[in-house]
Amino acid sequence: MYRLSGAVVFSLLLVGCTLLAQEGGTKSTPYYPLKKGASWTYKTVGGEVVMKVIDEKDGKFKIETTAGGKATAVEVVGPSEQGLVRYEVNGLKSDAPVLFFKWDAKEKDEWLVDTKVSGQSLKGKFTTKNAKVTVPAGTYDALVVEAKDLEVGGAKSNVTYHFAKDVGIVKLSFAIGGQDIALELLKYEPGK
Repeated sequence: MYRLSGAVVFSLLLVGCTLLAQEGGTKSTPYYPLKKGASWTYKTVGGEVVMKVIDEKDGKFKIETTAGGKATAVEVVGPSEQGLVRYEVNGLKSDAPVLFFKWDAKEKDEWLVDTKVSGQSLKGKFTTKNAKVTVPAGTYDALVVEAKDLEVGGAKSNVTYHFAKDVGIVKLSFAIGGQDIALELLKYEPGK
């Protein structure tokens, strides 16, 4: 379980999975609706992973991830001019916020990420395409956001997200350090 927890934390650092709710004019996207209390439960090797919105302050959301019933990561995300960005994970801030979902993203979009987190480089290109995906929670038309050969502190990683409208991330796959991990949605509970 330790390797899984570390991999989950790492994936959140790279391309986390949280978007903003539409409150008070805050820009949002239907591909990942977010409100305080919203949660996503995923199936993966070794058990379940739950991501839950635990707080919102000044337009930034705090997301806690648990695996095996234990907290493994806390991240802070919020809006920017280009889209949703990650400000920090477990108290570690990047030199520049990491863009992980562009506003109005559609098939064949792309954007670059080039920053450092605690002195470690985070660099690569994200691309998008449309696809149908089946997970335990159902079958969805998804916008796929993918980064191949993403450089993370000198190592290469591949990350693929499947975003479904009005649900959020229904599948997340990534490979790093010879380990392949896939998270598939079991259930989504909207916040209140």
